[in-house]
Amino acid sequence: MPACNKLTERLVVTTCVCALTSAALQLPPPVIVISALAAAALGWLSSYFGQMAYPSPPDVPRLPPLYQRSRSPQILSPEQRDLSVRRSCHVYESLRTQKERAACQQASQNDNSAFAYLPCPAIEAQVQNHSLQVSTCQVGVCSAQGRRDSMEDEHLSIAFQFIRSHDTPPVPVVLFGIFDGHGGALASQYLKQNLQSVLTQILGLFCKDSLSDENIWNALKITFVRLHRDFLTEYPKDRSGSTATVAIILNGKLWVANVGDSRTILTQPENGSQLSEDAKPQDPYYKNGIEHRGGFVLTAGTSRNLLNRRLATARAIGDRAVERGLNPRPKITMRDLADIPPKTHLILACDGLYDVASTRQVANVIRAQQGKDPEALARDLVFSALQARSEDNVSVLVIPLSD
Repeated sequence: MPACNKLTERLVVTTCVCALTSAALQLPPPVIVISALAAAALGWLSSYFGQMAYPSPPDVPRLPPLYQRSRSPQILSPEQRDLSVRRSCHVYESLRTQKERAACQQASQNDNSAFAYLPCPAIEAQVQNHSLQVSTCQVGVCSAQGRRDSMEDEHLSIAFQFIRSHDTPPVPVVLFGIFDGHGGALASQYLKQNLQSVLTQILGLFCKDSLSDENIWNALKITFVRLHRDFLTEYPKDRSGSTATVAIILNGKLWVANVGDSRTILTQPENGSQLSEDAKPQDPYYKNGIEHRGGFVLTAGTSRNLLNRRLATARAIGDRAVERGLNPRPKITMRDLADIPPKTHLILACDGLYDVASTRQVANVIRAQQGKDPEALARDLVFSALQARSEDNVSVLVIPLSD
């Protein structure tokens, strides 16, 4: 019916134009009318057969419209804006049902039969490893390019002093991070080079008066938003991106901020404790957020779910090509250091390890090798992942937190 209405409109308009043209050119009106009808019919037929020749792909979902506010936006101060962000954390917790959380945790605990602990040979050209002392922590570091054409991972281990004001003593901060780049190495390199400076600046804004949990939470959240924005501004033509899993020891507590699908775990209690949450596009919570921001999730094959047909993680830094639907805000968790059991190791690793191993497998491997040097433990984990046929770059940090 709509097609008939459109054709009628075309015929009426064309007839009127033809009548005016015939009067101006003094041509026989029947000739002009017949020509106009023929032109309208040819136009309709060409449109019809054009749609048959070039149909819309049935498997490509349409982008939903951007969310429109029902009221004019309010102008908030930085403190008000970030307090509203803090309140959204409680909303987030209430939205995730216990069933969804249990399913998410179970998925991260499913063992991979291909993974087995294998001590790394003394001479192994595939891996690069070293050990360093960061504050009171001995850190074991190991990475491998693996089967990828290039190495896009970066890692960070550093201690620094945060000066709140001239009237208060400096606060020691220990910072660890794994940055899993994709589409190039520039985004992960940018995070490694700028995380400390941006974090220090944002902590100064939010924690000048108090090192409360709420202020630290807000500072961590906004730090990654700022890094994302600054990277896109400074490199307008770069299309690389990176996930990030970061652990921070500050004010007697262990904070973990995670963007993407890298992972931070503790090896205690038994079977390990996962401090981060993998941001996968198929997760109902993350999928709803993607669609709310104007993106979509496309299932490719039997197992891969991609954000905007490109990205296998729901959150990342950079990624200009999939900016619509992408969120750089981290999922943040916190533990009191006093509550962490003795003989616990902190493990940060990219998904090159967890594509072939579960949290439980990694934790139990480290627990079984208690007393071994952290560098050797990191080296063994990377080597074991490569032997389990990991297809990605693999990077691991191993940090003993207590004796």
